[in-house]
Parts: sequence; C-alpha cells; structure tokens
Amino acid sequence: MRFNFAFLFLLFSPLEASVRDSAIDELLLPMVLSYVQGGHNDKIKWDDNRNGGYLLRLEMDVTGDGRSEVFIASTLNSNRWGHSWDVFDFTENRMLRPYDESISFGIARSVTKNGQTSLDEYPFGDKERLRVSDEKPYEIIQYWFSFPRITEDKIYVSEEEAIKIRSANPRELPNLQAILLADYLVDPDAKWKDVVGYGIDMSDCWYLDEDKVRAENNTDFTPQVALLHLGLAPATPENQKKVSRPEKAAIPSRFKEPAARKAKEPPLTINGEILSSRRWPWVAVMVGAALGLLWVFLRKWR
Repeated sequence: MRFNFAFLFLLFSPLEASVRDSAIDELLLPMVLSYVQGGHNDKIKWDDNRNGGYLLRLEMDVTGDGRSEVFIASTLNSNRWGHSWDVFDFTENRMLRPYDESISFGIARSVTKNGQTSLDEYPFGDKERLRVSDEKPYEIIQYWFSFPRITEDKIYVSEEEAIKIRSANPRELPNLQAILLADYLVDPDAKWKDVVGYGIDMSDCWYLDEDKVRAENNTDFTPQVALLHLGLAPATPENQKKVSRPEKAAIPSRFKEPAARKAKEPPLTINGEILSSRRWPWVAVMVGAALGLLWVFLRKWR
C-alpha cells in the first residue's frame, strides 16, 4: 500500500486561531444590547461610526511580570481624546480574564521605575496649573495593575519633562491593532491589522481610509444583526438579512506614519491572535482523529 504523505501533511497542518474570543463577546453583549434598546441618538452614533465602528487592541506588560495584558476598546465608546479600554490578563491556559475596571486614555506606555511598573498616560496640560504658571503644569495619570483591581495616581511634570516624555523612543509605544466590528462578528476569516495612524471625522468617529467606503455601505449590519451574531437576538426575518462581506483591498493603504507614533511589534500571542477557548474541544477531537488514522495507516503500510 502506498502511504499518502500529502494527506498526512494536510492532516497535521496547524489550525489557525479564530479572531473571536468569548471574553470579548461578553464585553460586547451589553454594549450592543444598549443600541438595540436605545433611542434615536444611539442609532445616529451607530451610523456615524460606519455601522458599528472598530474594535481596537493593544498588548503590553503593565505589571512587570514579563507577560502582556490585553486592552480592548470599541470606537462606539470613543471620542477625539481617546478610548475606553477594558483590560484582560492571560490565565495559565491562555484564557482571557477581565479586570474589574475599565480605563480611558489616548496615548500611554508601560513604564518601570525602581522595580515597579505602571501604565503612564502621555502628559497633558492642566488648565488651572497653566493659568497660575505653576512650575509643573503638565499632568500624567498613572495606572497600577494588581489583578483584578486597577488604581490610579496623578503626578505633575514641567514643560521640559513633558516634551522629553513625548519625544521618547516611539518603540516604547504599544502596537495598535484594529478590526471592524462587522468583520469580527460576521467574517470568520477576518484578522486584526496593525494601525499606524487613523482619521477622526467631524462626528468624533474614528476610521481607516481602506475601510471607510465598504463600512459606510454595509448598512445591513445593524445592532440587531450584531446581537444575532452574539447569540441573543431572536431569529426574525429582519435579523437574518445576509450581511455581505465587502471586497478586501489586496494592498491596504496606510496613513503617513508620524515619527512619534510608530509602534514596536508586541510579543505575539498564539498565531498572533487571541485563541478562543471554544476552539479547544475541536482541536482535541481533530488531533485524536489524526492519531487514530496515522495508527491505521502505519499498520497497513507494514
């Protein structure tokens, strides 16, 4: 009997991780539900965000233990000053578990001093201190992480110190990734993509040039459809509209990269993505089946 090595190669090819994660889905449920139950203003916000907006992701070590925490935000809850981030750490088996609090910031970096690590927001001017010409008029909010709690402090620096911090090595900034909410929920082949710059329109809504048109045209992706894909919407004909997957550009365009915003590559998670806990049972079944087939082939090959 001729042994089929090609089949064996395909059988043991690595399984690609899903972009979906149950912890992120649980974060999205109450937010999307509020749009379904909300009024006219919520609908405008959904539409202004080009039918659901983006999920954003950062990974950085903010505890000093050598392992990255994961920050997730939705641009539905963002404004021109920054984003509201939910924070997760990894358990030993690579599951995500959430911190009790969410935090808001625009630009921040992990800083370790005297053996202690914090997440420091970039300095911004304190109006009262600037008005009275205080020698340290720039405020920095420091976040301290001890699972599951996050605490914060404020420190003040001079203009010279603020300029020095802002001009520090841009590789100290975490790598920002984004995915359209519609892609995250509907397209199983969607991927997080690196972002080095994005735009903000007159409605304080963030966007990437390469997604702008296709997201605006994806009007079938309503809050009701989003809730359906999260498993909570009733299966009505309206909710079961087919959400088309817009064509993807072969080479996505990029914003011109500001020198001070260039981010370094973060430590990758499994396959560069968060591995969903819901896929592990399927992995176990497929590995078991593969080993069984291999045993049968080896017996016949002898």
